[in-house]
Amino acid sequence: GFSEFSKIRAQLAESRIPAMIELVESHEAAEKPLVVFSAHRAPVLALGEREGWGIILGDTPHAERQALVESFQSGALLGIAGTIQAMGVGVTLTRAADMLMVDLDWTPALNRQAVDRIRRIGQKATSITITRMISDHVLDGHVQRILLSKEALIDSAIETVAQAKAPTQAPQLIQETQEELQARLDALAAQDAAAERERSR
Repeated sequence: GFSEFSKIRAQLAESRIPAMIELVESHEAAEKPLVVFSAHRAPVLALGEREGWGIILGDTPHAERQALVESFQSGALLGIAGTIQAMGVGVTLTRAADMLMVDLDWTPALNRQAVDRIRRIGQKATSITITRMISDHVLDGHVQRILLSKEALIDSAIETVAQAKAPTQAPQLIQETQEELQARLDALAAQDAAAERERSR
């Protein structure tokens, strides 16, 4: 059942905490700022117990979120962690060039939005590193295959639209088409989330 499926995913995320802490400690020792994302709260809460870390969850007030982001960007925090849905949009975390994804959301668009928190205007690093944690567990392999399949489908749709419009449309119209496509992908992500909530009832 879906509830059991979700429970196992949460347990897998929690089981990664010791390995996550090791990666965090290596970044702290090297004085390299790190952004950590998880689809589940437990890994984020574990980092909230560390000195010099800020965390953003769904119930974090807006003003506090902004203050945490500003503290991280100014260098006052060693790192910042949040759930993908709570911290994955609307913030800039370009002080870090390294990101750790403890586990992923079901919706590829949300995962990509999270990655874009460090891959945006203001990023001064010549390269960024995204590390995804994966468990040696049949369920985690299944989730990864589903997400890769969804990502490939989205990439294919984007390329098809771009190829269809490129020869006949002016650059300004192509930009508008990309925005429309992003809106459609956001709508699909919302439908996926709604379907997941419905299945969990």
